[in-house]
Amino acid sequence: HTFNWLVRAINRTIVTDRMATWIGVLDIFGFEFFAVNSLEQLLINVANERLHQGFIQTIFVAEKKTYEEEGLDASAVQFEDNAAVVALICASKKSVLACLESTCMTPGG
Repeated sequence: HTFNWLVRAINRTIVTDRMATWIGVLDIFGFEFFAVNSLEQLLINVANERLHQGFIQTIFVAEKKTYEEEGLDASAVQFEDNAAVVALICASKKSVLACLESTCMTPGG
């Protein structure tokens, strides 16, 4: 119940007139859309997002920096950085995982 409540709360917070009412998390093997998600699926997606972030940092950020250091035009190196998604899920004391942990540790939570 806590997971479902958390997803609804996040969606209510971030939804604007221009946004859909869901959060998409990239799975390195493709996008997955489930009618009902589980905590296990969230943790799998978190691991995949962290792997994807490492890939982005290693390939795109480092390569763009190398281009710029060599005086080459790096404007063609474009990518979507998922750092904000990773931070929302697990980077701070107010992240999704921190909220879940806090709720689980609360007596009766």
